Amino acid sequence: MKLHFNKFIILALTAFVGLSACNSSTDDDYEYSASESATSTLLTAFSLKANKKILANLDSVFFSIDQVNSIIFNADSLPWGTDTRKLTINVTAPDASNVEVVMPSLTDGTSQTVSVNDSINFTGKNGVWLRVTSADGSRENIYIVKVNVHQCNADSLQWSTQQRPLPAGNLRGLLEQQTVEMDGSFYCVARTSLGNYLLTSDTPDPENWVSTQLTSLPSDVKFNSLTAAGSSLYLLTESGSLLSSADGIDWNEAATGWSHLYGAYGNEVIGLKGNNWISYPGGNTGAIPAGMPVEGTSRMWTFTNEWALHPQAMFAGGIKADGSYDGNAWGFDGTSWAQLSGLLQVRQLPAARDMIVFPYFTFRTNSTNFVVSRQSAWIAFGGQLADGKINKTVYVSLDNGLNWNEAADDLQLPAEFEPRRAASVVLHEQTFHSRAVKPITEWDAPFIYLYGGYDNFGTIINETRIGVINRMTFKPLQ
Repeated sequence: MKLHFNKFIILALTAFVGLSACNSSTDDDYEYSASESATSTLLTAFSLKANKKILANLDSVFFSIDQVNSIIFNADSLPWGTDTRKLTINVTAPDASNVEVVMPSLTDGTSQTVSVNDSINFTGKNGVWLRVTSADGSRENIYIVKVNVHQCNADSLQWSTQQRPLPAGNLRGLLEQQTVEMDGSFYCVARTSLGNYLLTSDTPDPENWVSTQLTSLPSDVKFNSLTAAGSSLYLLTESGSLLSSADGIDWNEAATGWSHLYGAYGNEVIGLKGNNWISYPGGNTGAIPAGMPVEGTSRMWTFTNEWALHPQAMFAGGIKADGSYDGNAWGFDGTSWAQLSGLLQVRQLPAARDMIVFPYFTFRTNSTNFVVSRQSAWIAFGGQLADGKINKTVYVSLDNGLNWNEAADDLQLPAEFEPRRAASVVLHEQTFHSRAVKPITEWDAPFIYLYGGYDNFGTIINETRIGVINRMTFKPLQ
């Protein structure tokens, strides 16, 4: 799976190692050989009978019949928590004289033979057998039936629980940090009580970063402004200097008079100079809309869609020129800005500064046929409210920032997740491999690396977490 966003930089709060697929095993786990059979012992159809007490539309779950290996299974597992202890089935074996069910005991290795009309317990690891007898009674064919159920909530946004420090977390007296990706490498700038540092790595994992002390950075650098655009890194100073670097070590003044750095748009960075937005190195400029935040915005992301001729960019939240906090999303098309959310009587984000916003995906399951569809989404959480508290609620937008709603429970942050603002985020694809020798043997899943952030007292949170929606780690259906 490939991310369909233009190249972007993200703030990340967490790093995640060891998340694995938790869907039930499928035919990849079996190595059974088909028993001798003829047409008279073929089972041609299998389904579960309807039972609304267990699951709506249970009878519409699709089961594959592997006639070569005599295996019956549902490739798309049933929802997490589905009770499979008392299911009833429909089978079709048009030329057979009899079909009966053999249920292995879950405790002592024995088995029980029952009618296909009886209630069947499918919770056993090896499933149950269907014994199909030919019309003349001379042949039997054994089918192994496995009713797969997800072993975790497939649509849950799972975060790593293992405590891992920031890339700069082992430096003494860490005060600030920001982490971005550029040209496939990862860069972290950090301010400590003993000096400034650059840390680099070929992977986003918080281990094995190489540190270099920086001696040429001005004392008023805003470390949280670190942005990657094209093949250059950028930082902004309190005095308004835009600094650029090709390697993160040698920095030069690229422009002056900037008061805020919104983020990257293609190979350029977009900032604020006076009452106008401005790009570098292009030098394009124009007035910003009334009420658009001038500081404390989330990091800006660039994306494409089928309705726009040019790439679009978006940020959310921030502080306006009058000092009030904003909760709207704002869009940029390369020539002008526009307010996206809050124009109609719709739900939107809380007014906050330094929110954590990034593009990702969510999933929707059709309750009639259990077909799962992936949809692009924006996820937002964190940020400091006007009263000084940190927002912990997760919000989702399915229409590129026009409307925001509280996310479902399975996307909300875990209770132990410390609320934060201004964390850095990197999306990084991890490749998964399957034991199967079929066409799909590997696939990519985008992991969310969340680095640091600050609590409501401004103290840095020295941890890296990794998040992913469980379903993305499952082997794709084929």
